[in-house]
Amino acid sequence: MKTTLLSLALSLVVAFGLNAQDGPAPSPSNTTKQTVGLTDITIDYSRPGAKDRKVFGELVPYGKPWRAGANAATKVTLSTSANIGGAELEAGEYAMLITPEKGEWTLHFWPYESGRYSTYLESDTAPILGKSSEVKKLHDFQESWLITIDHLRDNSAHLQFMWENTKAVVPVTVP
Repeated sequence: MKTTLLSLALSLVVAFGLNAQDGPAPSPSNTTKQTVGLTDITIDYSRPGAKDRKVFGELVPYGKPWRAGANAATKVTLSTSANIGGAELEAGEYAMLITPEKGEWTLHFWPYESGRYSTYLESDTAPILGKSSEVKKLHDFQESWLITIDHLRDNSAHLQFMWENTKAVVPVTVP
């Protein structure tokens, strides 16, 4: 009897576990990797879609910190120190949240801890803050949240955030 109940319980766990993996992720994960100068920058995040919703100002409210994607907090990994929008960061892993505004975005960086999601906001540790250099309207609609590193120079680049009809640009400098 105990063996039968144990077998039944195990079968249910396996069946539900397999069933949960049947469909595509609503906000698939993505990794942006770029070497800027001698610094490797890696950004791990999820890509929610607009899905016929108004994004900035509604789904993502202005003036409130947001985890810069979906699911877990966005993770930024730096192989050396870097300045991101005025935030002086040492080599390491950081959780990045963003507070979007119509004219400027604030980036919040904390030492990364797996599984914290947006609970960094409840931390006793103040974040290291960076700012965007510009926020502008995109000519083409961007369905899914996208983070890129572009405008590469020997010791600088632009960290770009694009979604819906908005693009925010953040300057990055490295040693």
